Amino acid sequence: MLSVMVLMMVFSFRRNLDGRIRVSPAVPRLIDLSLLLSVGWLGLSGAWSSPVTLGPLPAWVVALGPPLVIALLVLLLGVLPHRRQTPRLALALTVAVAAGPFVLPLRSVLQHLLGGIVHALG
Repeated sequence: MLSVMVLMMVFSFRRNLDGRIRVSPAVPRLIDLSLLLSVGWLGLSGAWSSPVTLGPLPAWVVALGPPLVIALLVLLLGVLPHRRQTPRLALALTVAVAAGPFVLPLRSVLQHLLGGIVHALG
């Protein structure tokens, strides 16, 4: 539940970015890409202990497949068409991809700090 709350906060920040700050059109999509990869890492971290499967597919495929497919679509349809307007696209892509795994320690810290609040609300 905490992971969902954090992702909702980040998506609301990203939504507020639209139209308010003059950046390349690829920048919001790079944020989306990083968030999707973070969702994949979160799903993968919980998939190893999950009994959930989808027919013959193992849990890690169920957890990682959808975010990776959507991330690929965001890359192909949202980022790459604006590569001429984004002068440092390679660096931005590297940062967006590298930022994904940082959600795991962030999740642990936030669970520790905000766990009581989430439990009280639940």
